[in-house]
Amino acid sequence: MASPTDLALQSLGGVYRDPQRVSRDADTLLSRPDGKGLKVKVSTLVQNSGEEVRLVCLGGTIAINFSGARYNIPVDIYLPPTFPLKPPQCFVRPVNTMMLKPGHRHVDRTGLVYMPYLHEWRPHGSNLVNMVTSMAGIFGKDPPVYAKPKSSTPPIAAAANTRISTQPPPPPPSYDTVNTVKPQGIIGAAAAASNAFQNFTRTQKKDEMTTTELRSQVTQKIQFQLEPLLKTMKTNAQKGMKDQASLERGRKELLQKVEKLKNTKSILNDNIAHATMQADKFRCHIEELEGRGEAGVDDLLIPVDTASQQLLELSSENHSIEDCMYYLDKALNNGTITIDVHLKEVRKLARRQFLARVHMKKITPSEVHCY
Repeated sequence: MASPTDLALQSLGGVYRDPQRVSRDADTLLSRPDGKGLKVKVSTLVQNSGEEVRLVCLGGTIAINFSGARYNIPVDIYLPPTFPLKPPQCFVRPVNTMMLKPGHRHVDRTGLVYMPYLHEWRPHGSNLVNMVTSMAGIFGKDPPVYAKPKSSTPPIAAAANTRISTQPPPPPPSYDTVNTVKPQGIIGAAAAASNAFQNFTRTQKKDEMTTTELRSQVTQKIQFQLEPLLKTMKTNAQKGMKDQASLERGRKELLQKVEKLKNTKSILNDNIAHATMQADKFRCHIEELEGRGEAGVDDLLIPVDTASQQLLELSSENHSIEDCMYYLDKALNNGTITIDVHLKEVRKLARRQFLARVHMKKITPSEVHCY
């Protein structure tokens, strides 16, 4: 009895390049506990270009565990025509009582699912069961939907009374009284001022000389201590510039290698796809040959040109003559034929065998082609 997946594939005709793989993966998922909430259907998917494509879709819910409770997330899993070369397209389809969580790490605003398993999809190593298991684990940590709020009540702002406290102004500042000194005589005051000025000048000169000497000594000492540090800094700066230039060259080389690896990956993916198609063709051819039964002996070696046909006939004649001579010798030993008859027949056969072998040597081996 045909499965629902096979019926869906039959209704779509020749959309899928590998319908057997599509049927096998879908039926396996539906038979597992993770896929019991899904059903096979034929649905239309609108591409980014606006084109509508009818594809096999696994729609329904997948179960997740979040905060100790079990929830069902509605999803649609579309299988592309080149499946499994390309991964499925998965969408979260919230019902009327749900909303998509904005800013989700793995689901965009249209419901399209992005996750590492789809990004690292391998045609021969990935399958739908592991994909759904990975999706359930991611959604269990961070659900992509939440329940719509039934009603929203605006917050009520409470007004607070502000009390203003008044204080008396600070007191005015108090001022000290000025003490007045009675002046001495004019002569005494002038002499005292002259002596004070001379003492101040001498002291200032001594301070300037001392300051200059100290400044010179400190400068020399600082220069002496900073000279090794300056050399070290210059050496480190030159080394840093060399390292920077080397890192820049390495960055350019790495970028070139990354680009080369991307090109190589693209070529390998194309080769894998081509090899997969050829393997499918060989598999079909082997099944066709097995259905024919065992081939006859004469059908195993088929010459494709005149030289090959001649060589095959001459080789058969050569071996037949050898068998005939063997049985002539055996008949002579048994007394069935006389020596005269034996010699006469052997002479005829030897002449024919000689001609056959000469013709075989004349045929060039490079001209012989057989299947």
